[in-house]
Amino acid sequence: MKLSTVSILLSIAFLLSCASKKAITTSTQENIFDVVGLPYYKLPSPPAEYSPETTVARMLDGLGFRYYWATQGLKKEDIAYKISPEAQSIGETLEHIYELTAFYENVSMDTTKTLEKPVAEIFKTDSYEDILKMRNRTLQHILKASNMLKSGQLILDKAYIKGRAKYYPFWYVLNGQLEDAIWHTGQIASLRRGSGNPIPEGINFFLGKGK
Repeated sequence: MKLSTVSILLSIAFLLSCASKKAITTSTQENIFDVVGLPYYKLPSPPAEYSPETTVARMLDGLGFRYYWATQGLKKEDIAYKISPEAQSIGETLEHIYELTAFYENVSMDTTKTLEKPVAEIFKTDSYEDILKMRNRTLQHILKASNMLKSGQLILDKAYIKGRAKYYPFWYVLNGQLEDAIWHTGQIASLRRGSGNPIPEGINFFLGKGK
């Protein structure tokens, strides 16, 4: 191989390396916040590499984006809406998602604690203002868990969660708290349509772009 060919290949490798580093920097510094500082107004760029941790982080980011827009613009009268007397209201569903994401964040920080206090002791669940605070905290829970995974501070095949009687591998968080939170986020989107206040138009859930 001639020297000039080697030089060209080395130059290409250097440029690709720089591009990769730039992509990582852009991903971590891009603005995903709305005008009041809440995350997931838009979806972050995908991680530069596939790994168990970045894959779960991407799932969390998808949850955060969908939750943001499923709950954006909820009105006070929407919170009490339910499809039947025995069903959960939008407000009660928001409480449940809060507890799920708080637990998920704790697992991501390699602890085995759930919430130290019931949600009713943290927020006044009959207060519209506190419901909005709970929404804000839920979004922060999701972002914090995602960032912990992306930073490499948690290795998933070494992570466990504490059940009532024993410890379980991290697998059970995927089909448990994470899938449950996605499920209930979809319920909120459906319920608010029944309440007469559907989610804002113009959201691209595939590309993760807001209005």
